[in-house]
Amino acid sequence: RMIDFANSKIIDLSHTFYPGIPHAEDMPEETTKKIYDFEKDGFQAHYYGFAGQWGTHVDVPVHFVEGGRTLEQIEARELILPLIVIDCEDECSKAHDYLMPVSRIETHEEAHGRIPEGAFVAMKSGWSRRWPSPVSMANKDVDGVAHFPGWSVEAAKFLIENRGISALGHEPTDTDGGQKVSADNFE
Repeated sequence: RMIDFANSKIIDLSHTFYPGIPHAEDMPEETTKKIYDFEKDGFQAHYYGFAGQWGTHVDVPVHFVEGGRTLEQIEARELILPLIVIDCEDECSKAHDYLMPVSRIETHEEAHGRIPEGAFVAMKSGWSRRWPSPVSMANKDVDGVAHFPGWSVEAAKFLIENRGISALGHEPTDTDGGQKVSADNFE
């Protein structure tokens, strides 16, 4: 099917990639090296080295599912999806450890209709206003435990198994909430 981009609202959810952007602490820092220079070579080119989990990215199935699809196995047309945004900013401002429950999805559907199969469902938490500060994004307490919102396992399963969605999105640096990430609990 053809998509009429001229009459569509395109939403760029990405952040610019640069050294020091918020990322998982156990991932190595990125490296950048200029390998060709205008003055010497007549053109410019750089070498970049970074972990695949840095910055705005697509977490492909193989990230957590052995034998799952890799990015090159996903066709570009599969990455153009209807976007459904569930606004949880109010809940997240009151409870930084908010994990979206199934009931919040049901409330959203009561107001906006059933989430369509194949959709990209994004959780709007307001957390991106903390970008680009790694300290503010992690929001750690004095014991080093991170406090940021995420998806509950039940909500993710509900959307995948009962609504047939294609993707989940979020503003913090992880799908799981901060307390779970701090405990190495990546359900």
